[in-house]
Amino acid sequence: MRLSRRAVLGAALGGGTLAALRGLPAAAMTAPVSGATLVLADPSVSPAFAEAVRNWTGGSVRTVAGPQTLADAARWLAAAPGRRVVGLVDDADGVLFQQMVPRGRATWLSAIHHAPRSTAGADWEIALGDGLGRMAAGRGTGGSPDAGGPLVARMSFVVAG
Repeated sequence: MRLSRRAVLGAALGGGTLAALRGLPAAAMTAPVSGATLVLADPSVSPAFAEAVRNWTGGSVRTVAGPQTLADAARWLAAAPGRRVVGLVDDADGVLFQQMVPRGRATWLSAIHHAPRSTAGADWEIALGDGLGRMAAGRGTGGSPDAGGPLVARMSFVVAG
């Protein structure tokens, strides 16, 4: 599936999810978020990724457990200026999160789709977390190391509110 087609499907899914969520009362994050950075991580991502981001930003970490986690993160980002969300999630969740973030209320500093290349996931995730953490802290350009990748397609991003 090409990226453009995936984005269209993600937008359709995201629109349906948002329409369903609008009928529900706004849900609070399950635990308070400290600081101005929230780290979203797929359950299969190594904890070292979040630790690398946290070293630069001091952010709180949330494991993505479905669309509700993504919707909560999008609401948190839009609730106050100066907040950031850094993530390494399943590619489909990443596209869905892009659709949930209110347009014009946030700036996407980075959004990269990663294709499977090797089994060296932990080292790759640590290097990516370090780069995204620097970017979120305003001390670098972030980006993606070219040395490897996960076994499943992933999307990494940094979004500033």
